[in-house]
Amino acid sequence: LIDDARAGVQGVAGAREALDARLAHVGVPMPATAEELDQLLALAEQEASGPAPQAIDFALNVALSQAQATVRELDREIEALRGERTNLPPDLLAARARIAAALDLPAQALPFGGELLDVRTEFSDWSGAIERVLAPLSTALLVRDDLLARVRRVVDGMHLDVRLVLDAVPLAPEPPSAVRDERSVIHRVRVADGPLAAYLHRRLGDEFDYACVAHPDELDDVDRGVTITGLLKRSRRRYEKNDRFRVDDRRRWVLGADNAHKLDLLLHELSAAKRAERAARERLDQAQHARDGLVAR
Repeated sequence: LIDDARAGVQGVAGAREALDARLAHVGVPMPATAEELDQLLALAEQEASGPAPQAIDFALNVALSQAQATVRELDREIEALRGERTNLPPDLLAARARIAAALDLPAQALPFGGELLDVRTEFSDWSGAIERVLAPLSTALLVRDDLLARVRRVVDGMHLDVRLVLDAVPLAPEPPSAVRDERSVIHRVRVADGPLAAYLHRRLGDEFDYACVAHPDELDDVDRGVTITGLLKRSRRRYEKNDRFRVDDRRRWVLGADNAHKLDLLLHELSAAKRAERAARERLDQAQHARDGLVAR
C-alpha cells in the first residue's frame, strides 16, 4: 500500500509539472488553490468552445512577397549594369548577349541607340522629355547592313522574352537633314564618335527634329515638338504623353554610356527595398507568433 501511495504521489507530481510547463508556455500561472483550478478549467472550456483562431491576414503574405520581388528586381538591374557602360534594361542586354554569342561577336558590334546618344549637360533639365522623344531609337539594336542577314536569322530562331527592335544601318548613310528649329532636340544631344555617328545624325534629322517648347500652346507653331513634362507632338494632328512612369524617373532613362548615377540611384532604392522587406517579414512573424499562441492555448 505504501508503494502504491508513493507511486500515486509521484504520478500527481509528474502531472503537476507537465501542467505547469504547458501553462507557462502560454503565459498562464499555475493555480495555487482548488478555486483557481476551477476558474482555469472554466476558462479552458470557454476558449475550447469558441471559434478557432483566425488565419493570418493574406495581405501580410502579399506584402512580403511584393517586397521580396522588388529586392530581386533591383538586384537583377544592378548586376546587369555593373561592369557595363550602358543604361539599358537587363532584359534587352540579355537578349543582345544571346544574339552576340550566337554570332561570335562582341556586344559592342551591336550597340543600342541609347548607348551612342547622351543629353548635353547644359540641357540636363530636359533629360526626361528628350528620353521620351528618342525612345524609339534609344532602345533599338543598331545592325549594320553587312551583319543584318546573319542577325535576322539568329533572332528569328530565338525566343528572346522581350520586345526587340532592329534598325538596319546602311554602310554609307546620306548626310543629315538641316535642323529646322534652334530649340531642336538635335541641338541638345551628343552623338558618340564612331562608325555609326553619321547614321545617327541622319536619323536624328529625319525623325527626331523636335522643338523643345516652353508652353504646350507653342506646339501649334511647330510640326513636331515636346514640352519639358513630356507632351509630344508627333505630327500635325497627333499628340502623345506616355505617363506610365514619371518623366523625371531616372531609373527609366537609358541614354548615355555612363551609368554611375543610375547605379547609385538603384543602390539607394535597394537599401530602402531591403528595409521594407524586413519590416514586412517582421509584421508577418508577429502575426504568426500571435496566432501560434492562441492555437497553443
